[in-house]
Amino acid sequence: MMAMFFLEMLPPLPRETETATRQMLHDDIMRQRQTNIYQMLQFAERIKERGGKAACALVQKGVLRRLDQRIADRLQGLRSGT
Repeated sequence: MMAMFFLEMLPPLPRETETATRQMLHDDIMRQRQTNIYQMLQFAERIKERGGKAACALVQKGVLRRLDQRIADRLQGLRSGT
């Protein structure tokens, strides 16, 4: 799910496929498994590498809130059997 949110904000590179971008983000996330903050820091570096402006901490925190809500919704669905 984190990769899905990152993909929304990552500046595209010419001729890079969505599959390759998703794989890169997945690899970054899996390398930084300790906490979300390390994943967010790595993501900010990816944005800078692509010539974009990394989001401020408040925007990144908003992404984490969206992620937390998505996880909570999925857990509720599992608990209720839907």
